[in-house]
Amino acid sequence: MGSRCCRQILNLQGWLDRDALPLTHEFPAGMLGVQRATVSTITRALQEAGFIRQGRGTIAVTDRAGLERASCESYGRVRRNIEGLLPHTDRNITTNASRPQRRCS
Repeated sequence: MGSRCCRQILNLQGWLDRDALPLTHEFPAGMLGVQRATVSTITRALQEAGFIRQGRGTIAVTDRAGLERASCESYGRVRRNIEGLLPHTDRNITTNASRPQRRCS
């Protein structure tokens, strides 16, 4: 579940092209089909790992590479495919192709 939440945060950061995301826990809970309390537990762990910083109604990405490592394997694959099809769409976003691949849960 945590890897899917990481992927959602990374996707949102890519779409908005900024580190501070206007995001409450209700949004990823709806996207992931889980309770808000589950997202709170996951984001607390991500913050303790130093990947994000939470505020009221915001989640700021502080370690994108760490989030990518914690995300499932499909995130990097999809990003590379999009960049191959639409070069320069996310210039600021890089994926670490050499990281160990995690399966989506």
